[in-house]
Parts: sequence; structure tokens; C-alpha cells
Amino acid sequence: MIDALSHLDRELFLALNGGAYPWLDPVMRTASLMECWFPLYAFFLLLLQRRWGWKGLGY
Repeated sequence: MIDALSHLDRELFLALNGGAYPWLDPVMRTASLMECWFPLYAFFLLLLQRRWGWKGLGY
């Protein structure tokens, strides 16, 4: 089972990164930027603060 999943993961990785989809390069480059994910992290911190108060952010 693990071998099959590992093989599937490798095949999917090579299919996406093998140059078959050049339009996907800018999408992946943008998704890897920290500035792209900062609003999501800030939103999660806001949810933690509202749910458990300031002690929730300490964890």
C-alpha cells in the first residue's frame, strides 16, 4: 500500500513538474511566496485569539 502511494506521489510530482504544464510555473512560484500565505496565517491567529483569548496565541 505504501509503495503504491509512494509511486503515485512520484508520478504526480513528475507530471506537474516535468515541464508538461508551463502555465503552472507562475502559479507555483506565487504559491511558494511567504507574502502570499501571510493573510491566511494572520486569519488563523485571529481565530485562535477569538476562541481562546490571548493564552491561545501563546500555545
